[in-house]
Amino acid sequence: MQAIYARYRFERRLFIDGVLWSLAAAGAYMLARQAGAGWFLPTTVQLRLAQIPVQQFSDAFPTFAAIIALSMLCVWAMRCGKSGAAFVCAGWMLLGVGFEYSQRSDVASWILPQLPSFFHTVRPLNWVEHMLGRGGFSMNGVLAAVLAGIIAYVMVLNSIPNRCRA
Repeated sequence: MQAIYARYRFERRLFIDGVLWSLAAAGAYMLARQAGAGWFLPTTVQLRLAQIPVQQFSDAFPTFAAIIALSMLCVWAMRCGKSGAAFVCAGWMLLGVGFEYSQRSDVASWILPQLPSFFHTVRPLNWVEHMLGRGGFSMNGVLAAVLAGIIAYVMVLNSIPNRCRA
């Protein structure tokens, strides 16, 4: 009975943590990376925030938070153990690193001509061309992706309950 309750707490904790990291990523993306996103804030607050160089330290945070959130939600949805969680976290980490490197102009100029023709007509896939062609490579984004993968795995390991001895 204790093992079932511990497993339930583990699953609930992963889901809640994943949702909170998703909200943090979306909030940081909307407030810190988009120009004029704080339109709903009072003018005095906007003027004070404009003096703080928020974008210097918040530019890679959405990548960091999104990789942690997606890793935790995938581990929760797939009900992974320790080894499965390692594969999930490493997969999201590698996907984030690959996306950052694909935004380099030399890599993007090699990838874009090789895309199949349906990428230009299918609605969600046609954004790939815009993201790769206009994105900016950032080594901070690569570092954020690597750290996020490691931290997500450590968070999952700390959430997995110890097995009860019979």
